[in-house]
Amino acid sequence: MLKYEFIHSNHEKPTDSLFDKLPPFIGDVYHSRHNMGNGEWQRIHWCCDEKIFDANRDQLIANGFSVWQENTIGANRFVTLENGELEVHLSRFSHLDQVRITVEPLSTLPIRPEDNKYTDRGFKPTVTQLFTDFSDVDCGMSYCCQLCDGSFAVIDGGMSHHGEADQLYNHMISKLPEGEKPVIAFWVLTHHHPDHVNCFKDFASRYLDKVDVEAIVYNNPCYEKSLRTGEYLIKEYTLIEEAVEKFPETTKIYKPHCGEIYHVRNAVFETYYTQDELAGLDMSNTNNTSIVFKMTLGNKKVLWLGDVGATASRFLIPAYKDLLKSDVVQIAHHGYGDAPWALYFYVQAPVALWPVPDYRTDVIDKLSKFLTQHGGVKEIYFAHAGDHTVEC
Repeated sequence: MLKYEFIHSNHEKPTDSLFDKLPPFIGDVYHSRHNMGNGEWQRIHWCCDEKIFDANRDQLIANGFSVWQENTIGANRFVTLENGELEVHLSRFSHLDQVRITVEPLSTLPIRPEDNKYTDRGFKPTVTQLFTDFSDVDCGMSYCCQLCDGSFAVIDGGMSHHGEADQLYNHMISKLPEGEKPVIAFWVLTHHHPDHVNCFKDFASRYLDKVDVEAIVYNNPCYEKSLRTGEYLIKEYTLIEEAVEKFPETTKIYKPHCGEIYHVRNAVFETYYTQDELAGLDMSNTNNTSIVFKMTLGNKKVLWLGDVGATASRFLIPAYKDLLKSDVVQIAHHGYGDAPWALYFYVQAPVALWPVPDYRTDVIDKLSKFLTQHGGVKEIYFAHAGDHTVEC
């Protein structure tokens, strides 16, 4: 697949014939089939043990597919395969006794250790929660991680109307020797709400001659699913596409799937959840389409939750339980609404990074009490209070 082909693909055109290019599934007949959009289709098979998972992986290999990456998270199994034309993702979630198979045109596959070339320049790995101006909006989220070679991984970026793109750029140059051009090795857009992606769009218009961006990472619902969530989100969705097209051809576009691992310099991003896990469920709440990564950087594990809510947590908790445990957690959805408080009981992170305004004392007082009494949190840092950096 060409770099932007999944963005411009005709979402109305039937593509389920891609399953005809795969060998028949070994095991029970498929339970359901779902159009995930952007050329991707998914089938969910129930009552599947690990032998069925292995049999279908081996059958794909026997039919010309090669394993690109394989991973196990607890009792859950994942494998990504490709044959030069298609990529296939097999996942088995133990708590559901379920195997999912997705197929889509071949795109950019996850970064493996052998593809991860870099020089350790001695930069201290850090995670910085950037200040957010909440004076006229009670949401926004921007994080910048510095890696050992001096490059950066960015999580979202926040709004744009308070100079967030300038803030991100200035933060990066402040961390580098004078005159050095910043490199963003990995820019994750957890989901397409404006308080998470508007900075990215502004940055794409103003800073591409001053910064090298190696990779953009996102997995949004297809246009048709987004259409059901409201007109203003459609505007945001299409503006993201326009922003992505501003980047040079050297910038890689990654579409993560559950269980995939991205090796980025001395950081490892392990995918715990994407919008794919909502197949067959209500997707009207865009927050639940957020990508969830567990990032290992230095001696810290950081859980990035984006804006996930109750629907996502009902998947995450039984799928991973104690494997969610981390050293640092980004508080989901600013602590609002149906954000999954029970999730923090399993995360047990001593440090919480919280993008919330100081005037939302209703949320801060209640959730802070829960985090400290039940979530293992000892330190809470708020984005309204200024930049805060965690050394890893």
